[in-house]
Amino acid sequence: MGVEIIGALVSAIFGLLFGVFQPLLNKIIYPKAEKYYLENPESNWSKFLQQIFIFNKDKNKPFKERLSHSLSTLKNATEEIDGVIEEISKISKEKQQTIEKLETTLTELETRENDLKEKISTMEKIPVESLKHFEEILNKGNKRSATRDYVIFVSGIILTTIIAILLNKFM
Repeated sequence: MGVEIIGALVSAIFGLLFGVFQPLLNKIIYPKAEKYYLENPESNWSKFLQQIFIFNKDKNKPFKERLSHSLSTLKNATEEIDGVIEEISKISKEKQQTIEKLETTLTELETRENDLKEKISTMEKIPVESLKHFEEILNKGNKRSATRDYVIFVSGIILTTIIAILLNKFM
């Protein structure tokens, strides 16, 4: 047998015995260990006993001290709870505002959708030939405006040149 197996068996047996005898140890040895721990809390033996047992360090403190400590802990806890409640209310208000914004956006989008549906339904009623004719009329208007723009541009160049020549001769 290997050393690892023997070590595992010994620790398993020790753990089993310790688990079985734990209630017995708590009844017989705990009061004496607690008394020693409270009298000598800094000794090495007290630190070892603390690893085995759970001691109440506040047992020797007067009632007034324990009560004031408990009240201060309670006060701190209530302050933290108040902070959490404020944070939750702030978050809920922000969520409510976001919901209201989404609702207004939704109503705006619904009205736009209805408008577009109406436009589509009216466009569906118009025959395709009339749309082509309307498109031709718009294109002619665009061509006229383009030629008009070119005439105005060229006449502006000619007029500016004439004014510049006249100013150079008379000044």
